[in-house]
Amino acid sequence: MPTPSACVSGKISALRAMPEAPVILLPRTREKPSRLAILLRDMGANVVEVSASAAIACRPQIVLIPAAAAMEIALPTLHALSSRPIILAMGPRSAAAAEAAGYKPDAVASEPTLEAFAALVGEYLAQ
Repeated sequence: MPTPSACVSGKISALRAMPEAPVILLPRTREKPSRLAILLRDMGANVVEVSASAAIACRPQIVLIPAAAAMEIALPTLHALSSRPIILAMGPRSAAAAEAAGYKPDAVASEPTLEAFAALVGEYLAQ
């Protein structure tokens, strides 16, 4: 299980103090357990994981794009929303895929690593 860095850990108490955590959509391209989802849930985030075959009945405030293929999975949900959620990309390839689909990311992690991406999500959750 991933261990949060001091940067990520600093966001945990602020997130847990929130009355209701925003819904975060995490498109899944693999069947194995998501280390990112585990880390974010440990921070107190409300993470909804979805694969290509799943229907979404939530209105996420944040959509995570951890890989270029994840954008295809997120598109049906993004198209169905009446307002645009915050879109966060893990790295330059996932950011390029989001932009090519017409959804420029609000931010891209400082480096394409799990820890940097979790820290970026933590920053947005603490706002």
